[in-house]
Amino acid sequence: MVENRTVKPKRLLSLDAFRGIAIAGMIMVNNPGNEKTTYSWIAHAAWNGWTPADLVFPSFIFIMCVAVTLSLSRRGAEGQDNRKIILHAARRALILFGLGLLFGINPGQTPWGFRFAGVFQRLAIVYFLATLLVLHARPRMWAAAALALLAAYWAAMKLIPVPGFGAGDLSKAGCLAGYIDNILFKGHMWEPYWDPEGLLSTVPAVASGFIGCLAGDWLRNDKPLAEKIAGLALAGNILIAVAFALNPLFPINKNLWSPTFALFSSGFAMIALAACMWFIDHKRRKLWAKPFEVLGTNSLLAYILSGALMYGFSLIPVGETSAGAATSLKALLYSNLFASWAGPWTGSLLFSAAYVVFWMALISPLYRKKIFIKL
Repeated sequence: MVENRTVKPKRLLSLDAFRGIAIAGMIMVNNPGNEKTTYSWIAHAAWNGWTPADLVFPSFIFIMCVAVTLSLSRRGAEGQDNRKIILHAARRALILFGLGLLFGINPGQTPWGFRFAGVFQRLAIVYFLATLLVLHARPRMWAAAALALLAAYWAAMKLIPVPGFGAGDLSKAGCLAGYIDNILFKGHMWEPYWDPEGLLSTVPAVASGFIGCLAGDWLRNDKPLAEKIAGLALAGNILIAVAFALNPLFPINKNLWSPTFALFSSGFAMIALAACMWFIDHKRRKLWAKPFEVLGTNSLLAYILSGALMYGFSLIPVGETSAGAATSLKALLYSNLFASWAGPWTGSLLFSAAYVVFWMALISPLYRKKIFIKL
């Protein structure tokens, strides 16, 4: 039931740029030179509260679902069959989920060690459910579905008691989300007793995706570009205001993907996308955004390969420290090329920033040849 708001919507360069910015942020956050000397603003919040690092993954979910809505609108206008669209979405979701399992393998954790939950698994679930929503419901129902998921998650976390802790405990040890994950996935989690991409906390992440679908629906109408930008910015500010108003009742928390975090991060993504649209598509100031546009056109490929390569760098031994401990290629590059002159903290930041630039350069030939790898 995809509504075609425009006959042939003009492609917004800001969408690819924003996707590239989100992926660049994810690569930076995941690959500091030294995790022990990482500035707090580029590291995830320990529990309640937020840092800029906490906003990059939800921003990617948001723009992914914006793209889902715009893509399905175009395909609906072309008369493509819904059944084929769903089968295609299911195949992509299964590939994403499988990649998440593959990259979550950790033989040192258990004899058959792998992580059930993860970034790719969450992306797969959100992507497929967003596709079904856009195909089979009208935008008014998208908003209702997002609110219903957030309300249901809030009620479950606050009202269902956890043995030994009772109802409403939002600590890592006593919350319902962690309790369920420990029953289902124990031994296959990010930490021994906790996973930030667990099963129950995926529910509000799906709601974040549905909010992205609503933003995509707003962008596919025939209003002037300036009005679309203003509408996104206004909606984003409203979501942030609501999130802060509700924060005392359920704190903003990425680990739990609390309803307030879903609203806050979605509001931030709306404002950030509006800013990109203003500078890139409205003011035509595009030069600064080109590297991000390049990265955004093959975003998941860059994310997958960057993680795999850095993992390899961390395993390759290249010598020993004065204390006799093995030194990896990653540690050698960080200490010699960055920490040696910028210091441990700034050096760690510059290492991750340089790694992003490195991947922008590697993806550029694909962009120039118009090779866009879709999973």
